[in-house]
Amino acid sequence: MASTTGGTLDPARNGGPKLRLLGQVELHGPVTLRFLPERRFRLLAYLALQGKWVARDQLAHAFWPDRTQDASRTNLRKVLAEVRALGVPALEDSRHSLRWLVEHDVTEFARAHAENDHAAVLRLYGGTPLDGLDGSDNPSFATWLRRERLRLRTMWRESVLATVRDVAPQAAVNLSQRLLDDDPYDEEAVRLQMGALAALGRVTDVARTYRRFAERVTEELGVDVAIETRNLAHELQNETPSPPVLATKPIETSEGFIGRDAELAELQALLADPECRLITVTGPGGMGKSRLVKELIHRLPLRAGEPVVWMALDDLTDIAQVAPRLVRELGLAAAPLQDAVDVVAKHLAPLKATLVFDNSEHLPSLKNLIERWLAVAPQLKIVATSRARIGVRSEWLVTLQGLNTPPADAGDDVFSSDAARLFVTYARLTQPRFDAPSNARNVAALVRAVGGMPLAILLAAGWVRVLPVADMVSDLTHLLHVLERVEEGDERPEHRSVRATFEQSWRLLAPAEQHLLMMLSVFAGTFTRTAVHDVSLAPLPVLGSLIDKSLVQIDGSARCSLHPLIQQFAAQKLDAEPAQRVAIRDQHAASYARMMEQYGRFDSTDQPAAFRTIATELSNILVAWEWAIVQKRADWLSHCASGLSNYFQARGPLGVGVDLFARAEAALAGSHPASSDAAWIVPLEYASLNYWSGKYREVEAGGRRALTAARERGNGYAIRTSLNTVGLALFRQGRLTEADRYISEALKRARAEHLSGEVASFAGNLVSIKRELGDTDGAVALVEEALDGHRKNGHQIGQISMYTELGLILHATGKLGPAIEAYESGLRLAEASDLDSRRSALLTYCASALLDRGDINRARELSLEALRIVLATDLVSKEPMCRCTLAAIEVAAGNADAAREQLIASIPVTRKIATVPAIVLVLRDGANFLEKVGDPVTALRLIACADVHLVSRMVLIARYRDTADRLRIRLDASSVAAAEAAGAALSLDAGLDELSRALDERSRASFAVAAVAAAPSPS
Repeated sequence: MASTTGGTLDPARNGGPKLRLLGQVELHGPVTLRFLPERRFRLLAYLALQGKWVARDQLAHAFWPDRTQDASRTNLRKVLAEVRALGVPALEDSRHSLRWLVEHDVTEFARAHAENDHAAVLRLYGGTPLDGLDGSDNPSFATWLRRERLRLRTMWRESVLATVRDVAPQAAVNLSQRLLDDDPYDEEAVRLQMGALAALGRVTDVARTYRRFAERVTEELGVDVAIETRNLAHELQNETPSPPVLATKPIETSEGFIGRDAELAELQALLADPECRLITVTGPGGMGKSRLVKELIHRLPLRAGEPVVWMALDDLTDIAQVAPRLVRELGLAAAPLQDAVDVVAKHLAPLKATLVFDNSEHLPSLKNLIERWLAVAPQLKIVATSRARIGVRSEWLVTLQGLNTPPADAGDDVFSSDAARLFVTYARLTQPRFDAPSNARNVAALVRAVGGMPLAILLAAGWVRVLPVADMVSDLTHLLHVLERVEEGDERPEHRSVRATFEQSWRLLAPAEQHLLMMLSVFAGTFTRTAVHDVSLAPLPVLGSLIDKSLVQIDGSARCSLHPLIQQFAAQKLDAEPAQRVAIRDQHAASYARMMEQYGRFDSTDQPAAFRTIATELSNILVAWEWAIVQKRADWLSHCASGLSNYFQARGPLGVGVDLFARAEAALAGSHPASSDAAWIVPLEYASLNYWSGKYREVEAGGRRALTAARERGNGYAIRTSLNTVGLALFRQGRLTEADRYISEALKRARAEHLSGEVASFAGNLVSIKRELGDTDGAVALVEEALDGHRKNGHQIGQISMYTELGLILHATGKLGPAIEAYESGLRLAEASDLDSRRSALLTYCASALLDRGDINRARELSLEALRIVLATDLVSKEPMCRCTLAAIEVAAGNADAAREQLIASIPVTRKIATVPAIVLVLRDGANFLEKVGDPVTALRLIACADVHLVSRMVLIARYRDTADRLRIRLDASSVAAAEAAGAALSLDAGLDELSRALDERSRASFAVAAVAAAPSPS
């Protein structure tokens, strides 16, 4: 029983206590307090922002992570006594948890942000969130505080950015300055401010703003300002843009060149564009930039008087060496005291020439020479290859990524991809008898693993003489070790291995860039800039610099990623610092756990939006989950559990979800206190996944474990949800009365607390039980209540379930048209939300109704689609129903083999599920099949077996309802009595044995004659 120090607070009550968190923390109301940097005030702020019951052990760990459990609990009790001495209203405590439901400004702030009420967000934000709670005495709380501030600042920043573009210039200057006061490295803010200043005609202030920002970034972070920011500063100061024109001529042939058609077409178009003066081909080392430009030049037509000069810069160590070398390449003579830069400028001024600067990333001052030569030579064009932007205004970028690779489902079409063709071409130079077809799958896996990087592909191809491709892909996490050159002979020494190429780029990075690149190696797939900042706390200009240097890729959705080999390289750098690696992986897992915490109560969230977010971030969520298992972090697992479980239930594959939760529960077994949320939520969500796999006994056991932990904690939500899960498991096992009792209790509790989402959910689950108990009217009333609640709450999964239940009731009562309409309504919702697990059942039920209406072809089409989904997503629990429906369809169509195959295939799956309803379903459809093929005695035994074991009083659909009566008419009284007695004596497992034996004995000929005669007529 929970106790309070001042009564339960209704946050909507007028005159109740109000807490200000956005700025200096203060409590106003019956008790007025200014919060100080002390643990008692920090505890209150922490509880206020949680807004729910928080486990005492979680609080103890958060505030005293370096103490033993007993010591931290003792400290918590002492601080709690200090809090009570403050006389704070509405602080609630139970044996395991604490809660402080106090009205505070962050609630309104978050609501305003969600509703895009930017004016309200700006009004509410009163400065540094949770100001006045800092201190160096508690690193764990400091980390939480920093991340909460980041979360709130991010919301505020988004509203400022949404506002600043629509206000007058002076207001935009002021707003952008607020952003810069908050984060002095915010490049987007400085660009907005420069634009606003330019709109006011304050060009001098534009220059001053840019100069201060550039000095700050360079001196404090050690990186360059983003090219976008630099170019905007020049543009706003009305500096004259460079002119245009072109030149071409082949340098040398590029034998064996494969792919890059799109890139070559783009480069040719740019060279033909008079506005394009400088083209920089960028990309990580090993992407084939130099090779691509050689091929480009080789393909261009030779034109007299239009010289092309290729100059490699990789061996130069100083910018002062560039002009003298170019003088020699041009065949010019320079007097001893002449400036080589001027000599080149004078020579190029009248020419229509093309200069190619190869490998220029290590000479940052090259931009100054290029700007000068472009300015004096209006017909000059320059093409550069570089791992980073040159940084010249009007620079045109062609970013090179890997060659296209075969998709995972390419099948025999592997070698239509450029990456696979490149591998095979060079593998056969090394090993002329290389068997490409037999190696197709491994070649595809290899080129995908190296991200289509040409250098990596060429190096790997060189190994086929001594190392099978299968061995190369057997441990993809160590590909960098394999990709070492077997022999000398590359164009450049650093291209003798992928590692050497990356090491060269690494040496050119500033310490801040190296540190961030190592941190990024813990991410998987794609990730957002916000996530990078949350995990690393690195200023965004450092990330921008890595993007400019082609070490981080960014797509059209502004999501970042690392090339897989760069990720391996950075991860190896991080592995060399084990303590830092653990800390960074902790930060990554904590960040994604916080993101997932919003889906803790899935029935009350925006489910379609949640599925979209989880799908986008799934790779990183899974990395966080795996690390939480390794670290046995119950808090991270509990934050992720609900969202992750519901995602796999809806989207599949179920087997993956079941494995994730099985390992999590095993990791936490005996290691987490009963008061942790993980004690109930992990087994509960594991049970939910097992439900869809048909493992109902495991579901019941998991639900009961969760229910015990929930009752120990006094967590009402956990109790209700666990009751519901146990009830569903009992229902699927045919224990209807028990199931009714458990789910009815959950529904009663939800109604008592006016929880509309849970009421709709539990009422919907109770429908199936009432239907099975024969209470059709009660089932219909619950459907209406649940469907109305789900519609009001916008819960599509709930609506889909209720359309399914409505269809089943209508089908059983012979209303086939309305039943099909109900199923189709559910299908439309399921298809719109990409919920295959829900679609499969609806397709099967709809096919069954269509069959009974006589539309056999459409029924087969839907049923086959349902089976495809079931098999693709591991929906074992739905497979028997799906196969039995298909069998019934083939019976009606007179297809012997197809019907028998489906029934035979359903039996082992049904044995695996081993529940009464699943077995009874197969026995009934098997009996219908045997009736048609002329075996009424076995058919009647199977029906008798089904009837004696099934406790359901549900109205059967017509296809099942009259089978026994028809069979009794065909047999004499003694045969009927003997068959029914024998069937009633069979166990369910023996019934399946009987069906299996009978199916093996059926002949095609006898079935074909009987089935055609018995085919239903349309109704």
